[in-house]
Amino acid sequence: MAQQEAQNTSNNFEEVNKTTNKPENLDHWTWVNCKGNYYLQSNLLKEHGFNHGHFTNQWNSKGPHELSSSIAKGRTVHFLKQIHSADVLYASMTNSNPLIAADGLVSDAINQSLWIYSADCIPIFFADRLTGRVAACHAGWRGIVSGIVSKSLKMIRRLGSDLDSLIVTMGPAISGENYQVNCDVADKILKTIEHKTPALYGREHGFDSDELEQNTFKENQTNKISIDLRQVAAAQLNKEGIETEQISICPLCTMKEKHLLYSWRRDHIKAVQWSCIANN
Repeated sequence: MAQQEAQNTSNNFEEVNKTTNKPENLDHWTWVNCKGNYYLQSNLLKEHGFNHGHFTNQWNSKGPHELSSSIAKGRTVHFLKQIHSADVLYASMTNSNPLIAADGLVSDAINQSLWIYSADCIPIFFADRLTGRVAACHAGWRGIVSGIVSKSLKMIRRLGSDLDSLIVTMGPAISGENYQVNCDVADKILKTIEHKTPALYGREHGFDSDELEQNTFKENQTNKISIDLRQVAAAQLNKEGIETEQISICPLCTMKEKHLLYSWRRDHIKAVQWSCIANN
């Protein structure tokens, strides 16, 4: 399945959700009705039999143990105290301490469900079509710069997964249209992919470091650069050997979908949506 151009295809479900409480399906992504609420699934993962889902703000009062019956009943529940790092753990390491600090999990035993929470950052799932092994990570700009994507790949490959058998999906996250950072942060992000990507919103190519100051996004008299972190993550995956056809990106922007998703940049409140993937 071809990678989705998320910044160009995002739909706004505000009016639909206000009147019917039911969001519309997206290309390559499907909403699942569960007990009157909805969670989002990637068709790419679903086609290969992986139980998974991205929950909305409709489920805001529930945590992983309560939500697991909707997706991964009978699986052990594994989650973290996320700290915007590049630290990735094997899921069994969280058995005695479910709030250990890290930002990625890799399944290393049968019947495990991996949980990530987000409110603008990217929930990224990795799944091995041959072994059924899975991984999940939480990727904001700090994680992207620190190498959370490559570390997650390294950890799942250490257990025997091959690049050719992996598929990767990215759930709802803030879009490049709505995500601006300072020039120094943009430079750090783009250095991870050698500035060769359409990650800068509205551009057809990346910028060299020398061009950053000339191509800033101006807002309130402050120079900013708009970057789509999902495209950066996809470029990092390409750099690691994951082909574009192995990647699927959800087009939903957390900032835009105020009736479906929490956004830290929009709301400035501590509220998150959970995402889960279980191994086969």
